[in-house]
Amino acid sequence: EFKESSGLATLSTKPAVLVIGSEKKQSYILSFRTAIKGVIPFEEALLIKGTSYIDDYSLEELKKFSGIILQGYSYHSKSKAWELLKKYVGEGGSLYIDTGWQFVNKDWGVGPDKDGKFTTISLSEPSPVKRTLWGSVGNGWKGSILETETGKDLDPVNFGSLAWEDKGWGMALAKRDDLQSWAEPVLTAGDKVIIARGNYGQGRVVWSGMNLFSHAYDKDNKEEYRLIINIFKYLLPPNYIKEGQVLIDWNYPDRIELTLEKVPGEPSFLYWAETYTPNWKAYLYKGNRKENLQIYRAGPGFKAIRLTDLSGGEKLILEHSIKKVLLISFGITLTTFLVLLVFIIDALMFNRALEKKCKNRLCRITKAVRWDEEE
Repeated sequence: EFKESSGLATLSTKPAVLVIGSEKKQSYILSFRTAIKGVIPFEEALLIKGTSYIDDYSLEELKKFSGIILQGYSYHSKSKAWELLKKYVGEGGSLYIDTGWQFVNKDWGVGPDKDGKFTTISLSEPSPVKRTLWGSVGNGWKGSILETETGKDLDPVNFGSLAWEDKGWGMALAKRDDLQSWAEPVLTAGDKVIIARGNYGQGRVVWSGMNLFSHAYDKDNKEEYRLIINIFKYLLPPNYIKEGQVLIDWNYPDRIELTLEKVPGEPSFLYWAETYTPNWKAYLYKGNRKENLQIYRAGPGFKAIRLTDLSGGEKLILEHSIKKVLLISFGITLTTFLVLLVFIIDALMFNRALEKKCKNRLCRITKAVRWDEEE
């Protein structure tokens, strides 16, 4: 719920959290709808939509964000992706990993085989657990324990039901022996670890194997929401957020001029509460120098732009350009027109010789394809 409006444009140093996950399965939407339950308030952090793949990013790009959420994620290369995460957390980043979304998260598990059994899957640092095995802890939370201050004043008995149709809620489960030397359990059921955390290098990481965001939202469970709040207080310790002041000049629908009258003095994000579309471009003018900037999709589908090295007085220009779309459309239209013109001339002057030739060639190709299929 958005009870108060902060205006069209806000410039602040609030943490930006990149959500990497399946675009097909709308991982970002699933994370955002849980976040706005007060779990990750807009006043405290900004959610940014990422791609489906961890290794779409360089380390330099990942370090632009205070935190990363991996929910329904994938990668092109497992070794490259985990090495990126290792460096990101080691150099001070905060990471939330959830491997509990079966068949969607790349590292959810392996199986089932013909006998219905699952196989363990290995996870590399900075994951707090070394390996997991898909399974469940039954239909209820009886006997489960919350450890560390992350679970302080919470009781898993008050969590939502673990029943899923006629089965227990599926999870990627680790054992205590699977914990890294620097990690500690947060939520356990007997010897099974469901959530773990740890300080790795200069950064922090939390792993969940239960698809916590989705479970909390599906059950609309306040106790689970409180757990997620505690997790992100651990990952993103509260800091004083500095805010800037922005003057807006919007006289034309396709061009917006923003003057950064007062700046926070350190890397920050400008949040523009208008619908994100890929046809918008952003330029920062520092004196006579023009710098192209990336526009991210943030919040409920608005725009966010990362800004650095500001001294005040800079101008940020947002322009809506459809030149590429127009060029492609014009090219398709022109090609279609020329093809039609050629066939009209062929019909009027050459007794459809070209049309007959094309039909004969198309028939030969069709027959060849059918012959290959039969073979």
